[in-house]
Amino acid sequence: MESHHPWSTFIVLPLCGILLFNVSMNGATTTSALPVRLVGGRTPCEGRVEVLYQHSWDTVCDDDWSATDANVVCHQLGCGSAISAPCCAAFGQGNGSVLMDNVGCTGSESYLSYCPHNGWHSANCGHGEDASVVCKALPVRLVGGRTPCEGRVEVLYQHYWDTVCDDHWSVRDANVVCRQLGCGSPISSPCCAAFGQGNGSILMDNVQCNGSESSLSYCPYNGFHSHNCGHHEDASVVCQASGTAMVTMSAETFAMNSVDSQSAGGSDLITADKNVSAYYGGVAVLECIYSGSREVNSVKWANQSSGDVKAERSTGEDHLPDARIKFVESNGKRDGSIIIYPIHLGDIGTYTCSYDVQGEKPMEKIVILSLIPYPGLPIPLKIAIPILVIGLFLLIPGIVFFLYKKGYLSILAKC
Repeated sequence: MESHHPWSTFIVLPLCGILLFNVSMNGATTTSALPVRLVGGRTPCEGRVEVLYQHSWDTVCDDDWSATDANVVCHQLGCGSAISAPCCAAFGQGNGSVLMDNVGCTGSESYLSYCPHNGWHSANCGHGEDASVVCKALPVRLVGGRTPCEGRVEVLYQHYWDTVCDDHWSVRDANVVCRQLGCGSPISSPCCAAFGQGNGSILMDNVQCNGSESSLSYCPYNGFHSHNCGHHEDASVVCQASGTAMVTMSAETFAMNSVDSQSAGGSDLITADKNVSAYYGGVAVLECIYSGSREVNSVKWANQSSGDVKAERSTGEDHLPDARIKFVESNGKRDGSIIIYPIHLGDIGTYTCSYDVQGEKPMEKIVILSLIPYPGLPIPLKIAIPILVIGLFLLIPGIVFFLYKKGYLSILAKC
């Protein structure tokens, strides 16, 4: 039997370690899953490539930099696929060291640091050759509405559909969402989880689009997952889908409804949309805003015919008997506009918006909410389907009686 000398172990193992170290550093691949980020772009999904190595964010040289390498970066960040792989410090020059050079990804790697390269800090580049990446815009969808062109705004990031906070949410932001989805122009930009609360994370807050962006992710905002919101503040959008006759109102609607500038209380300090139209099951925003300088004690909405209070806000307290009705503003009494979602048949009618203002007589505005018929559907499906089921239920006994009288039941029994 051949014997093994213990001293061989102390020679062979160190030699193997040196050999493996040289292979990993000279080119092939590394097994360290290092974080990566994109800096200097409009969103976290575009910019100069930087890799976190030994507590320092270092750059990558653009020698041999390609769309395949850029794709790996985009996938690692959860930003979809790459649009381009700019060279030459397209998003500005970085600081510190150049970490990687001659990167040669195959495209199947889950981390940029898994791709072959010269080795850490083995580069012949300056920061004028910093590599960059532009990933595709993050996908957007609208959830909870009657069509794909209305609902709660959700953005796909790192394989999850996250929501958007309604802080500073406006019709300009809605315009970008509608355009990105191919849904035409915006009709309204409801706040306050008008289409229900989302799940998971809140991705964006304080979004402030100028309205010309091609994607919501290209608009200015706090940064991914940087927010002070809950899901009760999820932002929503209602678009005017191309080729349809959808009409809904809001405080931001484009003068679609007539504005009543004469107050029932003898004051012109309240602005309100007099005629409001909405679909059955849809969303409507009833506008009522006090523009005077005096202190507001309270604002109240009531059904004119029944006198039932639908919403009331006084100092430090909201009274909302119906969970479908919310105030547009999260606080303050000068904007007493309310959201109703979803619209029921019982909501149709005339409403009174009343302001109690210090030093003024009570002021009121009348708002009329009416129903818009669906194109080609005179009766809402939620009404038509129960009627159809009841009709069939009543028809079945008649059919059985007819078969009995004709003797068909006995014939069937013999079969």
